[in-house]
Amino acid sequence: MKEMFLLGAGASVEAGIPDSYDMTKRILKEFETRSKRHAKIISFVVGGLLFQNGIRGSNPLEIGVNVEELFNAIDLLANRHTLEAAPFVGSWHLMIDKIDKIDPPRSDIQGVYRAIYQSVTKEILHALPNHAPHFGGHDIDNALVHAISQAKNSPNYISSSMFSEVSRAIGKYVIEITNEWLRNLDRFPTSSMAFEREFENATNRISKPGEGKIFNALAEHMIRSLANIVWIDNPSKVSYLQPLLNSLKNQNKLTIATLNYDNSLELLAEENHVHCSTGIERWSSSGKFEEINDGILLLKLHGSIDWALKSGKCDESRPLPYNVIERVPAEQIKKTGFRPAVIFGHRNKLTAEGPFLDLLRVFQHELNIANKLTVIGYSFGDEHINVYLSNWINQDKDHKLKIINPKFQNIPNDFTIHLKGVSKDRVEIIEEDASKGLQKLSTLFDK
Repeated sequence: MKEMFLLGAGASVEAGIPDSYDMTKRILKEFETRSKRHAKIISFVVGGLLFQNGIRGSNPLEIGVNVEELFNAIDLLANRHTLEAAPFVGSWHLMIDKIDKIDPPRSDIQGVYRAIYQSVTKEILHALPNHAPHFGGHDIDNALVHAISQAKNSPNYISSSMFSEVSRAIGKYVIEITNEWLRNLDRFPTSSMAFEREFENATNRISKPGEGKIFNALAEHMIRSLANIVWIDNPSKVSYLQPLLNSLKNQNKLTIATLNYDNSLELLAEENHVHCSTGIERWSSSGKFEEINDGILLLKLHGSIDWALKSGKCDESRPLPYNVIERVPAEQIKKTGFRPAVIFGHRNKLTAEGPFLDLLRVFQHELNIANKLTVIGYSFGDEHINVYLSNWINQDKDHKLKIINPKFQNIPNDFTIHLKGVSKDRVEIIEEDASKGLQKLSTLFDK
């Protein structure tokens, strides 16, 4: 009898990795200290998903939000204008359009201020009269001569009236200059290319719809934040998974498929000196997954935290564009800007970019030659995986499924309802954590 395993988020909880629901809380907590703006967006999306759970009749406080639902919701919001249903949507929630706007950087606004100041200053200086008023300084000179003559004639009596003509002449002169300046300002201003350019750049960016850019950026930041959450350094944290290796006593090759991004299984194999291959190196070099005859074939169906997707180098044998996966060392994973090659389940569209479709085909092949499947910590939320499981159970009455999940009875999923209706000699449910459930495996089915 050939045995195979499928691991979900619950299988890594005892290693210190949050499950799908606690992962949402963990990500939100990280962004609250890293980026208040992004944290507010996550809170808004989580609130919408909780509201949706309430509409369905579920208790939103009891269920929470699955991290894959969160990622998929943000992805949909990022690409909402490209959805087939977009032409039929009258308007989105007001907060979505408010969130998804691009404001110009502060430096752009400063540029506009500077251009306005320079333009106004230029106009003021340009409007100043080039010539004195027509009466010029002649009237002022005459008034001064007259006042001085009076002072000479009456040296012992000087009054303010003697200089009144001077004051009136100066006042008239100032008024005439001011009027001329105002008349000049009243004309159409001269063109300022610098001001027009700065103003156009600013108006093109202020309050401009972001077209999903803020949600795209948030999704990228969230994916990068996974490195701080799912990477495991201490081998002792995965020792509870040791019973998985017992299957190698009865079969040379053990296939383990996982929906998790962490390195728990690689660490387990390394610590126990067991050969473990993801096949990703062979896929990157040839486009195919290798067949192995011994050790662990590890199928990381949703990608891995230490995978980086890159473009391959075209040559005579592979002349068209293609992608490769490179495994990166632990020290690079936590560097700022690292983007792991991962995808998300639930309603997420499978992507032809990367190895994910090929991984599913290998999973289907390995499942079809197995008689016994043990599912650990999976909440049955990935429709693609569920289809393969349904087909496998229906293929042969001797196919036996074991489910290890302490929360199985509370999973709000139609597929789990169908599983509960299958006879216990074909589907056995162990409502225990991974460690205790693995210890009970040998007593449930005859080998």
